[in-house]
Amino acid sequence: MISAALDLGSNSFLCLISKKSNSGSLIVLEDRSIITRLGQGVQKKGKITKESLLRAAQAFSEFKKMIDAHKAEHVFAVTTAAAREASNFDELKALGLEYGIPIEIISGEKEAELSFTGAVETEKFSNSLLLDIGGGSTEMAYYKEDGLLFLRSLPLGSVRLGEMFVTDWAALSRDDLEKMRDQILKTLELSWGRERPPVKNWVAVAGTPTSLKAVQVGDFEVSKINGSKMSLAEIKNINNQLLDMPLTERRKTPGLQPKRADVIPVGGLILETLMMWAEVVEIEVSTGGLRYGLAKSFN
Repeated sequence: MISAALDLGSNSFLCLISKKSNSGSLIVLEDRSIITRLGQGVQKKGKITKESLLRAAQAFSEFKKMIDAHKAEHVFAVTTAAAREASNFDELKALGLEYGIPIEIISGEKEAELSFTGAVETEKFSNSLLLDIGGGSTEMAYYKEDGLLFLRSLPLGSVRLGEMFVTDWAALSRDDLEKMRDQILKTLELSWGRERPPVKNWVAVAGTPTSLKAVQVGDFEVSKINGSKMSLAEIKNINNQLLDMPLTERRKTPGLQPKRADVIPVGGLILETLMMWAEVVEIEVSTGGLRYGLAKSFN
């Protein structure tokens, strides 16, 4: 059975068209990401803006073409932080139905679980933490020693933090970034206290780590990104390079989606700060994530 699994995030919408092989693994037929910035304005206004809904409609139109071309039999979409906090989610839901795309809001914990199962094989990564930095929230998940999946969703996202602290997206200031770093650490203190995740093997998914790796290799080629490693020192170096560029130059950076160029330093800051806080010196980058977990759940 061919299925379409959609992850409607606060910064980007992703659509995975896949089917299962005889051995049970996913066969990817098409996988596409479109920047929609659904969460833009939600932090301040409490609702999805008309402009964001228009961008969402354009993405749904493109995804509908993919779904029809592959004759997908099962279509399912989930949406996360921005929709959870928006008073007008019904408008997004109705918009999806116009294109034959039913949408469900999932909790941060469910998001973390799907991201984990979509990015890693449980047996192989039973001692790993899955990190998913989104536009509106950051999810963390790992299997504890007793085999139970530990899930946590934090209100830390590149779009959310940017709207809280950035004074000028065209020229991010070090002062703004330090305010964001303080907010990240304060959130971690409230959520975790003096604890730290008990595992040092981190697998990171979503646009921040994959984009940073793509910048490092100079191209967004899945074979070069999926399963690759990045050290904290390398991440800091790339973050500083991107931050020192004006936005116009950042948009021309090989490997980086131009529409992600404004928020990538914020996502990079979240990743860097989390690693320093947890004393993690290296991550593994995965191009899997929530949509893969969703596809596995109904394929």
